[in-house]
Amino acid sequence: PLKYICCKTPGKLHLIEGVFPHVRATTSLDEVLTDEDIKGVFVSVSSKAHFSIASRVLAHKKALFIEKPPCLNAEELRRLIELQKQTQVLAMVDLQKRFAPASCRGAREQRLII
Repeated sequence: PLKYICCKTPGKLHLIEGVFPHVRATTSLDEVLTDEDIKGVFVSVSSKAHFSIASRVLAHKKALFIEKPPCLNAEELRRLIELQKQTQVLAMVDLQKRFAPASCRGAREQRLII
């Protein structure tokens, strides 16, 4: 089950807890990463923050699911791959389909029909 949603904006925490009452909203990634019950982290943030957060997740030996692009350049990607090999934890990169061009177009078309 989902245990945390980590958000950098303190003012949004009450909104998160209002929508997800069984989830702890926090601004502290360290709180999430040091929780021994947490086995994996889904990272959905600005691409600029991907490498920094993904590196911390892997360094804490948590499985990682991160959106595309996982890094901003080849050097960051090389370092992230090396860290994954060192820690031997599962790391996945994927695209949230709701932001894919075809999905966005389909959503627009559906709104036109309704």
